[in-house]
Formats: sequence, C-alpha cells, structure tokens
Amino acid sequence: MKQSLKKRLWLLFFITIASLNAHYAPVWSYSDPELAKVDKYIDSGQTYEAAAIVRKMIEEKKGPAEAFELYSLIMFFDSAHGVDERAFACARDAARMKPTSTHILATFALMLCEKKKYEEGIKIIKRAFDLNPKDARAHAIAAYLYKKVEDIPAANSQMEEALKLDSKSRDVNYLAAKFYWEEIEGNKVEDCYKRWLKHQPNSALAHFKTACYYKDSGRNEEAISECKKAIALNDKYMLPRLIWQQIVFKQKRYKEAAELYTSFMKMCYQNQTTYWPRAECYAALNEPQKAIDDFTKAINYLSPSLAKEGLVKLGKHMNKHEKKDQIKLWSERAQQYTKLKNHKKAIEDMNLVAAAFPNNPSVLYVRAKTFEAAKQYAEALKDANQLIALDTDVSQWLRLKADLLKKMGREQEAKDVVKRADTLEWNGK
Repeated sequence: MKQSLKKRLWLLFFITIASLNAHYAPVWSYSDPELAKVDKYIDSGQTYEAAAIVRKMIEEKKGPAEAFELYSLIMFFDSAHGVDERAFACARDAARMKPTSTHILATFALMLCEKKKYEEGIKIIKRAFDLNPKDARAHAIAAYLYKKVEDIPAANSQMEEALKLDSKSRDVNYLAAKFYWEEIEGNKVEDCYKRWLKHQPNSALAHFKTACYYKDSGRNEEAISECKKAIALNDKYMLPRLIWQQIVFKQKRYKEAAELYTSFMKMCYQNQTTYWPRAECYAALNEPQKAIDDFTKAINYLSPSLAKEGLVKLGKHMNKHEKKDQIKLWSERAQQYTKLKNHKKAIEDMNLVAAAFPNNPSVLYVRAKTFEAAKQYAEALKDANQLIALDTDVSQWLRLKADLLKKMGREQEAKDVVKRADTLEWNGK
C-alpha cells in the first residue's frame, strides 16, 4: 500500500513538472561566463563594457555565434533610433553560424523587423517555432512582426501567449511595452514596465526604459525619478542623464540643465551634443561669455577640420544637416557677442557665415539684426532688401526694413513698407 502511494506521488510530481514545462519556457542564460557577463552589462546599462567584450570575442575567435547576437542586442536596447547595419549584419551572421538556436533565430527576426523586412522576419520566426514552440521571447517577437504587417488577431494572440509563457522576461516585457505603445494602450504599457521592474528591480536598463515611457507620456517628474534610480544603480550610465537633461532644458530650468550637462561631460563625453545645449542654457541665464565659449567648442566638434580649412572652403562640402547646424551655431554665437557689445566680432562672424552660405535667409536676417544692434543701419538695410528680393511676401522682413528706415529718419518710406506688411498679414501671409 505504502509502495503504491509512493509511486502515485512520484507520478504526480512528474506530471506537475511536465505541465509546468508545457506552459513556461526555461529562463534563457548564456553558458559562456563572458557572454553571461555581457548580458548582465546590458541590464546594468554598461553598454561600452558589453560592446568591448563582444568585439574582442568576435575579433579574436571569429565567434561564437552568441557574441554576434549579443552585439545586435546591445544596439537594440541602447538605441532610440533603430539598429544600424552592423547590428543587423551581426544578427544575420549569428543565425548562419547557429541555425539551430531558437534564441538566435528570434533575435535575427527582431533585427529584420527593425529593418522593416517584415515578411522575411516572419519566415525566420516560424523556423524558431519549429525548434521550440514554447519560447516566450519568440512569441513576443512574432507579435511585433505580425503587427507590422497588420495581422492584428495573430499579433494579439502571439503577445498573449508570450506573456502567458513568461511574464518575467526582460525581452518579453520590453517588446510587449513597445507593442502596446503603438496601440496607444497606456495602462498595458505601464503594466509591462512595472512587471519588468518588479522582477528586475536592480536593472538600470529597466529604470531607463521606464523613464523614456514616462517622458513620452508627458509625465516628466516620474521620468526624472526613474532616471535618478537608473543612475543610482550605474553612476556612469549616459542615457538616463541625457533624458533628465532634455526634460529640465525643455522646462526652461536652465541652471539645473547646465549643471547636469557639466557633470555629464565630466563622466561621459564631450562633443557638440553636450556643448551646444549647455551654451543655450548659459545664453538663457544671461551669461554670454560662457555661452560663447561653449558655442565655439560645439562649432569645432561639429566640423573638426574647420580651423585648418576655414568656413568658406569647408562650407562647400558640408551636407545639409551640418550646414544647417553650423549656421545656427555661428548665428547664436554672434548674438552673444552682440550682448557683450562686441559688435566688431559679431559682424566679422556673420560676414564669414554669409560668405560661406550666400543668400541664406537665416544668415541674412541675423546679420541684418547684428548690423542694427551696432547702429550700422545702412548695412542692415542692404540685408533687409536682399531678403525681400528673395521673397517679397514675408511680412517679418518688411517690418525689419520699416524699423531700419525709421531709425534712419525715412519715416514716409517706413510707413509705406508697414502698409505692405499689414496687407500681407491680413491676407494670411
């Protein structure tokens, strides 16, 4: 009797285990200690350390496949603007090296999705399901793919299955949050981040991604709180610092923003993306010399060969974005020189920008205002007339000309120009 009861208890135990395995995929982990360390670095926001290990493994060993896969995942979690070609290529190479790994195939499918190759991604994720139909992460990626091809019933079904199989997973919760965000289902998105934080309270990445969600939802103070938690876990984590800085800058808390940019530059890096906003903070705080110093550094970081080649020569070879940024930086710096009443330097700068980018309306307008501040009204009027020659239907330029004519004592001409500006504005121009 006792023997029979013992057998029944063992049988019940095995049935229970089998049932659990049918519903819950095992937690994924990398067997190689170095790769496991990389995965932990991803959680802690130590992107550079993670990437350094993976790059070394790839260069020295030409593998393993998991190293290639992890590189693409580092880029996926670190970037707000999608994965680059190298991340995609690494995921593809990993899938070629180890086509029997559900995890690697699912990652490749995710990269295909990020590159908007949805149909190819669906084919790959089906191969992953052939290997393991109970992989929660694969189901979450499938949901993301089906959503992109507008198969909403399949997408919802896949995401429900993913969360049923493993609601504790970092990847599942993050993908579910992105999935529901696109559906504008705020409560479900927040639930995903809360679950992630509940199961990984010491994940700086989880706190950072939650901060991004709060920021995008307009819940700025909650976003800052999550940024602080991420930084407390990893003092050198750059991304939450950037989010925090962006929020306070947008809220016009310029003193706090300037202090944050300063501490960020000491810990992380310095380039135009840090010096430029700090310069604008100093400008708003009426500290023109500090603003000039930072605008100058931003100008030189943006175009490193500027000192050697000069703006006029270099301007011919700039792409559209670099040209636009340089015009804005030089113009903002000139305005700070004007604040210091260093009209000579302000005019010199704007003359150089006008020579590099002739007939640019933004440049002509700022130079006209620079001449006006220096009381060189005749020179300012030349720029105002040049602007009007470019487009006669801009009331702002007509009003600039009218103001200059008044200061030159040409009242009647000024009145005629004001009438033209009024007419344009009445007509909605």
